[in-house]
Amino acid sequence: MALLEAEVRRRPIGQTIVDSCRDLGIAPSLCHGAFWDRVLRATHCYRGSLGNIILEMWRRERRFDQDQWKYPNLALPEPTRAGIRRVLGFAIGEPPVDPFRPVPAAGESDSVAAPRVPVAEAATGPP
Repeated sequence: MALLEAEVRRRPIGQTIVDSCRDLGIAPSLCHGAFWDRVLRATHCYRGSLGNIILEMWRRERRFDQDQWKYPNLALPEPTRAGIRRVLGFAIGEPPVDPFRPVPAAGESDSVAAPRVPVAEAATGPP
C-alpha cells in the first residue's frame, strides 16, 4: 500500500485518473454522460493523457473481439447505452438504485416518508 501511495504522490493526478479508469475498466459506454465529461475534464486539467484512455479502450475491444469466438453462447448486451443499462441496471455516475424498494402500482402515489431514490424494475444486484 505504501508503494502505491508513494507512486500516486509523485505523479500528476491526471495520470492516476487514467490508470484508475484503465484498471477498473471504466469506458464511456458504461458511464452517464455528465460523469464521463467530468472524468475527461479532470484528466485534461491535471496533466493526464486522454489519448492513453482511448487507445487502451481500443486495444481492449480488439482483444475482446479476437477472444469472443471462443464463447459463442455468451449472451452480451446490445452495444447501446440502453442495452448496457438493462444488464447493469445503471450507468456509472448515476444516482444509486434501490432494487429492494417496492415499486408503487400505476396511479398509486409514493408515501411522503419514502426516500426519493430511483427505483429499479427488477433486482440489479447487491445494494
